[in-house]
Amino acid sequence: LAAGAIPILPWGVGKWIGHRGKLLHKLLEDKNFPKLFLGDNGGRPVFWSRPVLFKQAEKKGWRILPGSDPLPLASESCRPGSFGFTIQGSLSNEEPGKDIKEMLLNPLTPIQAYGSLENPWRFIRNQLAIQSKKNSN
Repeated sequence: LAAGAIPILPWGVGKWIGHRGKLLHKLLEDKNFPKLFLGDNGGRPVFWSRPVLFKQAEKKGWRILPGSDPLPLASESCRPGSFGFTIQGSLSNEEPGKDIKEMLLNPLTPIQAYGSLENPWRFIRNQLAIQSKKNSN
């Protein structure tokens, strides 16, 4: 935050369930916590309804940014860029990053999502593979 970055907390099974999910819920209730973005993720399975924490964040004025965030698996090498968003606006040649940041921070800038969520079989396969990888390390 101090560096002027746009912090994004991406959706993830382990990040949004149980203890860590409760911590995120508390952050969303804290009126003094600085604004950040939540990230939807193309790895979220299609059968998983939109997280309640997204609605809670949007009520607080936080935006939801879709993105790929592929798992560190060889089978995921084709996923970067397959799920995300576009915004419309003008970029200067001098500071295009600053322009994008201003657009994202502007609640009137529409965010157009693209891509699709993970199918159930691929989601289950990936979860098993990532757990197997963790256990072998």
